Amino acid sequence: PAEELLEHGDGLVELNRSWVVVRVNAAQERTTGTRRAETLGRTFWELWPHAVETRAWDEYHRCMEERVPVEFDTYDEPLGAWFHITAYPTSPGGIAVFFRDITDRKDAARDQRRLAAIVEGTSDAIVSKRLDGTIDGWNAGAERLFGYPADEVLGRPITLLLPPDRLGEESRIMEQVRAGARVEPYETVRLRKDGSLVDVSVAVSPLRDDRGDIVGASKVARDITERKRAERALRESEERLRRYAEELREADRRKDEFLGMLSHELRNPLAPIRNSLYILDRTEPTGPQARRAKEVMARQVRHLTRLVDDLLDVTRIARGKIELRRADLDLGALARRTAEDYRAVM
Repeated sequence: PAEELLEHGDGLVELNRSWVVVRVNAAQERTTGTRRAETLGRTFWELWPHAVETRAWDEYHRCMEERVPVEFDTYDEPLGAWFHITAYPTSPGGIAVFFRDITDRKDAARDQRRLAAIVEGTSDAIVSKRLDGTIDGWNAGAERLFGYPADEVLGRPITLLLPPDRLGEESRIMEQVRAGARVEPYETVRLRKDGSLVDVSVAVSPLRDDRGDIVGASKVARDITERKRAERALRESEERLRRYAEELREADRRKDEFLGMLSHELRNPLAPIRNSLYILDRTEPTGPQARRAKEVMARQVRHLTRLVDDLLDVTRIARGKIELRRADLDLGALARRTAEDYRAVM
């Protein structure tokens, strides 16, 4: 039974004191792809010349010379694999080398180190918590974002990062996590150590143990303060522009209103002036009719002057400064003056 177990356990290569292979097992054949007949009776350096002058050779040599067991990990270049090696002295004077392929474990450890480096190097806050909400993982990004060093938050409830009006979020998030669902990124607000609020985008994923059971959650929070500030600035700019498409529209309306009024007012004085000129051309220059015609013309010219001054002041129109002033008017007096203007030139 012992011999059978040796055939199906770790790979085995036994060498005598002259470094000649005297025994191999089936696991060695499967791992290296070399048949026993091609291995037995050959020396270590014939079979594995790439291992000479390496740490593996030094360890084998120590086991052979000092008669002590050795244990180490080594990478086999031709096979492209990592092996865990355990070598023991044997009688009379040789060594037995047991080896196990640990490439998957090494790859997993390498991936874990890379992941850890990414977690620590990212600017995002990465926080892990147990199902009861207790913080048990805190990267450098979380320290920068929230202001707490790891030793101040590990073991404390995640709710210390939530403003009072956001506490309800945690129960909703954990309900989804316990159901095995991932919480897609959503925008919210979190509380820093100094009491200030920070805009963040948060995504949450369930954490599982080796059996697949959900034991906690991993939360990634990204600072979106600058983006939110830019969005607010854009909204404010759009609002200013909208208030301005409206001010311009109002100014344009006032301008049209003013020009309409002006065109009407400009026509009114022209008829008395034209008629007065006609009278002056046909009456005694010093007669009463001529005198009344001149008075009409002077009064209408003053009116025209005021209208033209207002028309030339375009900036006042654009700023909405032109206004119609309402005042009490004696219609009787206006009618008499108008009648006199027209009668004077008839």
